[in-house]
Amino acid sequence: MCRKTQSESQLLIINKIKAELDESYKKARKSEEIRKRKTKILVIVAILCFICLAIMFCANFYILKNLPNDIQIADNTYKSTLLSDGLVIISIAIAVWAGLNIANAIERKELDEANQKIKETNEKIDKTNEEFSTKINPILDSTRSIQNSLGFMFYNTLLQTVDDEASKYLYQSFILLDDAQNHRCEEYYPNMIIIEQIFVQLLRTHTSKQLRVSDLETMAEEGLSVIDSILGKNCENEDSIKVSLIVTYLKYRKAELYYYLGYITGDHQKYYDCFIKAIELYLQVYPDFHAFVPKYIPQQGAPEYTGNKKYRDISMYFMNSIGDAYSRFILLAKPSWKIKINPEKYLEKADLIEMGKKAVFYCSCSAKW
Repeated sequence: MCRKTQSESQLLIINKIKAELDESYKKARKSEEIRKRKTKILVIVAILCFICLAIMFCANFYILKNLPNDIQIADNTYKSTLLSDGLVIISIAIAVWAGLNIANAIERKELDEANQKIKETNEKIDKTNEEFSTKINPILDSTRSIQNSLGFMFYNTLLQTVDDEASKYLYQSFILLDDAQNHRCEEYYPNMIIIEQIFVQLLRTHTSKQLRVSDLETMAEEGLSVIDSILGKNCENEDSIKVSLIVTYLKYRKAELYYYLGYITGDHQKYYDCFIKAIELYLQVYPDFHAFVPKYIPQQGAPEYTGNKKYRDISMYFMNSIGDAYSRFILLAKPSWKIKINPEKYLEKADLIEMGKKAVFYCSCSAKW
């Protein structure tokens, strides 16, 4: 869903920035360790130089003090050599100390750059977190408000039938809509929950092959009655997007209830009427699901799918439902069954043949796609 996709994209951004931060932190630590190691080496070298210088001065001072009188002539030369050696050692010490300072300056510059990058990365994370919070908080607040509403109860019931492509589409569409519109739909939710619970019972009975159950037939008729009572309130004229989706939901569920009632009923005339009404409603409501349902043309085979690929599955679902409903009429091909198509005409063999052709057309499209 879009909200989920937005949340996941925000988390990916944060994780990417955190990875950059971790990398910068590792580089900074490595740089700091190298700097400390070099500092230790240079300090040791400097200390050794000073020790050598001290030893040399002490030794030469001792020699000068104990120099015999008969070789005083060489005193000036010795002092010059001593001075020269002392200057060399001092120069080495100064060079070492200067190298130490330069190395520290270079390492400090690298460390400062790493710290600056860490700071910039932290700022990115803070900014991303702020943007993420701005987007996700309204969603969380909205979710909390739904959880205590009848709308949430309806969504939870609808979720039980998401294996059905159309139910999945309806569930996703309800969730994606702005939940601020909930208050405009609250009056519909109690009856919609009843409708959905009835449908769940019918669906389970159909899939478990427990047909011709009188209690379920009564439940299906009750569900149809509830739907008609809601649609009778002229809710189709309301401008709310969500109410418009509710109308689509009600019409689709009405088609499904007729479809499953046709399976359940033992009355031949009701059997015919239920499947005919189911087909009419499927053909009426499929555009609201963005489904592609080509028009039946006699003597024409199944066409290629030319609809939106995103809605291929739901198009196949509608084609299969319509085709299966038409196929049910083959069971009516018994001379003893008098089925009225209208007040002046009964179901004849030619009508059954035509319905059989339509069944083949719609089911072939579903299989081909």
